[in-house]
Amino acid sequence: MESLETRLILVGRILVTLMLCWFHFTAGAYEKRGNFSIETECPKLIAWAKRCMEKDCVSKSLPDQDKIYGFVLHLKKVFKIE
Repeated sequence: MESLETRLILVGRILVTLMLCWFHFTAGAYEKRGNFSIETECPKLIAWAKRCMEKDCVSKSLPDQDKIYGFVLHLKKVFKIE
């Protein structure tokens, strides 16, 4: 039987993985809009995120990147951010 500490560590790792995959996924919209590349600044992080995105359970649970980009543009328009 697993200890509570082991379970908490596992849950923490899963949460960090999900957050970093979401960051990588949404960063594409900001890269496109801002004309910069996160991959040049954080190549190991992006390589890891790309490996995570190869898993079906991860890639199927995220929306289309073009929709994310459209949403970012919508937010910029709503909040009048140039």
